[in-house]
Amino acid sequence: MGDVGTMHGPDGVDYPNITTYLEVEEYKRLVYDHGAIEERRHLFRVIGFSMRIQNLDTACFKVLNATLPNGTFAYTGKIHFQRVLDTWSLDWEISAGQYVGLGILRGSHLYVSCGLQRAGLGILLMEKDQILWSNPEMAGVLGTGEVLSRSSEGNLITAQIKLLLPNQKDYADWTLELKRNGATHIAQFSYMGVGAFQGLALPIADGFVIGWYSDLSQLALLDYFADNQNQDRLLANWALGSFSTLGTEVLELNSEPVP
Repeated sequence: MGDVGTMHGPDGVDYPNITTYLEVEEYKRLVYDHGAIEERRHLFRVIGFSMRIQNLDTACFKVLNATLPNGTFAYTGKIHFQRVLDTWSLDWEISAGQYVGLGILRGSHLYVSCGLQRAGLGILLMEKDQILWSNPEMAGVLGTGEVLSRSSEGNLITAQIKLLLPNQKDYADWTLELKRNGATHIAQFSYMGVGAFQGLALPIADGFVIGWYSDLSQLALLDYFADNQNQDRLLANWALGSFSTLGTEVLELNSEPVP
């Protein structure tokens, strides 16, 4: 069983790709060869397990290990995950303090924007020319949008985007600038030529995930995905403030009942 498609890089370059599926067990296991073209065999084999959070409305994970973007110890504690309609709400109860997050589950990845409080948080997925986004005021419902135009020069990507509220009414047309900062990007949203707010961005397969918060220095942007060796664990890479490198998290599903 195979699939022929094209992956679109954040820089606009198209990458033809043939994917061959070898094992498919619903909600359990997926094995496939990835990165082939007609003139070349596959580049690598992917072995994936379902993320337990996909099948839970509420979950509590304990932090087994967490590092800051500079590689030093970050915190211990637990994180509560709660599905809210089309989004996820997260609450960190950790040794570094209490934080909250807003997430969108996309495929096998849960992307989360995190800050000290929910007010001012937002998250946006920009895949190819399509957009999904949300903020706390939308109460678990996703808005949509589209990329109207895009250009790149050096370390800077500039896009004109249109955001739509869940009722399909126009929210606004924005200018979005993504400036590379090592493994991350600093995002700048502008409206009618005036800078409105900043955020962080991480590259994903077909575009970017972007998070924002009222205080950039307190903003974290996390990419959660399943541990291939243990379906009860989640792994994460995360960006923080102006750091140019990524931190990590290793979480394990708490077997105790969630209060």
